[in-house]
Amino acid sequence: MANQQEVTLHQAVGDRMLFVPDYQRPYAWEQKQLEDLWNDLDLLGPDGAHYAGTLVLREQKTDSGVVLTSMDDAGNVLRHTDVVDGQQRLITCLVLLDGLRRRFAELAVQGQKGVDKISEQLRTSYGLVEVEGLGVPKLRLGADLNIYWVDKVLGDQTYTGQLLSGHRRLAEAVVFFDKRLDELADGVSAEEHVSRLRDLLRRVSVGLKFLVYEVQSVAEVGVIFETLNERGRPLTELEKTKNYLLYLARQIKSGLGDSLADHINASWSDIFRNLSREAAGMDDQLLRAHWLATQDPDTRNWQRIASIKTRFDRRRYISGINKLAPSDAQTDDQAKAWQALYDDVEPYVSILRDCSSYLAESFDPQASFDEFGQAAEKVRKRSSALRRSGVVAIFRPLLLACRMAHPTDGALYADLVDVCERYAARVFVIAQRRANAGQSRLFRLSNDLYLGTDPQSVLTSLRVLLLEYADNARVSENVTSPSENWYVRRGT
Repeated sequence: MANQQEVTLHQAVGDRMLFVPDYQRPYAWEQKQLEDLWNDLDLLGPDGAHYAGTLVLREQKTDSGVVLTSMDDAGNVLRHTDVVDGQQRLITCLVLLDGLRRRFAELAVQGQKGVDKISEQLRTSYGLVEVEGLGVPKLRLGADLNIYWVDKVLGDQTYTGQLLSGHRRLAEAVVFFDKRLDELADGVSAEEHVSRLRDLLRRVSVGLKFLVYEVQSVAEVGVIFETLNERGRPLTELEKTKNYLLYLARQIKSGLGDSLADHINASWSDIFRNLSREAAGMDDQLLRAHWLATQDPDTRNWQRIASIKTRFDRRRYISGINKLAPSDAQTDDQAKAWQALYDDVEPYVSILRDCSSYLAESFDPQASFDEFGQAAEKVRKRSSALRRSGVVAIFRPLLLACRMAHPTDGALYADLVDVCERYAARVFVIAQRRANAGQSRLFRLSNDLYLGTDPQSVLTSLRVLLLEYADNARVSENVTSPSENWYVRRGT
């Protein structure tokens, strides 16, 4: 059975000699992944922690079950361990730490006291350790990359072999982190430079947390992968959104963070329950319709979880004094930044939860619509008519916007549903327009309605748009055409 534990990078490497098996793919991280890691470290704060991913490790054993080991020249016993999964992030972290090693060595030459010891500790802890007088890498890469890794990256020597894609990406990672380390030295004294490098070293070696699975056999690896991948089912955009918002909540080091996390968890419980009986994929459609109505009606700007992360950019909620290069560009009051985070996320989550209820009601023929009072029955009938048209998705942002902006106005909602049903019948069923006819303007109207535009003006614009795509002449021509078989026409 696999042993699972959360550890720091320092603990993960610790008393191990790590090996990336030859069957693993070469180093593949590019600019985006490197930037993501650097941003994570920059926003971590001097005493923060960040979950950096999963490592699956397997100790190398003899046929009799004895763990293979080496003893370094300092007398430390190092267990030989294969990196079954997670080698990409592990290699990247060690590239950064080796860059730090070289910086501390340069500062030692310049006369900074104590940094020579840090440089040497970094070399033996993460780079090249002495075993029987030879420099051996703590992390050995696959056969195609290991010589380049040892000689060029860790050893600062010249590499004369043929450069493969893995070599080039390793070189690009070295250059990327060297530039970032240069930025930490810009305009500051040598003492401040050392302080920033020490801060970065703590963030990498202790602040990054890894969930480590130690497996006993190759056969067990498949079970772990199945568990990690949730039996092959990828996370939905809605689940990714929940995870990201919970991650933000955990950044708040006060009771406010616990309160926000509780609110997110409770709201998502309601959301999943509200949508549990609907068609697959409806949770992602909720996220999209809510976004178009409340944030940005331009579908070209909807990039799923990336849009959510941009809307709630972590950098807005981290005080400038907590970054690797402290800055006054952001508030120096971290408590104020945390309050801003709470004030941004809490209403977003609440409104999204409400929209899940509205969406569920739009599918339910027996929905009560209690808040609409005497207009509830009219709303039920017109909602049923809209569902029978077979075209609903294009109107969801409008319908949600109406419920959010005018939650108790049943007469307005009934009129809106009625116009949407007429639009579906005339434009899509009779006139046979494309399924996205008028979509961009419908979404703009939904955003207008949510932001406070007079609802009667929105209804008028909707009727005008309807006639643009299906005027009376076109409808009459299609309805009276002897060649049309209306019995098989979708939505009739």
